[in-house]
Amino acid sequence: MRKFCIVILLICICSCSWEAFPEEKYQIDNSLRNLIKPYYVGDTLIFQSSQNEIDSFLISKIDSSLNNEKGHFINARNTKTISVYYRQIPIDQWAHSRIEMGPNNAHEKEITEDATLISIVRYPDNETTHLHFNLKIFLGCEIKDSLPLHSDTMRIARKKFTNYYKIDYCADDIQEPTSIKAAYSTIDEGLVAYQYSNGVWWTRK
Repeated sequence: MRKFCIVILLICICSCSWEAFPEEKYQIDNSLRNLIKPYYVGDTLIFQSSQNEIDSFLISKIDSSLNNEKGHFINARNTKTISVYYRQIPIDQWAHSRIEMGPNNAHEKEITEDATLISIVRYPDNETTHLHFNLKIFLGCEIKDSLPLHSDTMRIARKKFTNYYKIDYCADDIQEPTSIKAAYSTIDEGLVAYQYSNGVWWTRK
């Protein structure tokens, strides 16, 4: 009986959890939220290059998750994550695959996932927010906490826009000619333009 009680007690202790941080610790700056607000699942983004090529993307998923639990055996870092996923259409080159194993590693299953366009991660323990922006051959520099809003007017080919955010490629040395060196996003439309390292511009239709 004593052993049984000890086992029950241990189960209760292991299963106990509580909220780690108050809600205000998970607040994300509006400048970063503005990068996500324009998108809805099912949106199609059509871009035309300065060489009259067309490229299209489907917003396939918008996901939000919160880990705000602490417990005696809960060690995962507390985070709030908001992500936007995309799929190139009609042929997708940017999806990635991973292998998932079944019980006792008996069954191997390949899972294909769409690429991530934007991911915002909030860490309440040190009150920082990290932005990751990815598109095709592009890895935006990690942006922490906020992003400056540019109020000037840009005119690129057929596109004119103001009140935009600029995300730069994070590496100094860009080797691929079709790597994106900079991307531009507005509050109303989201991604409106990007430029390849070879000078070719792509603008939203």
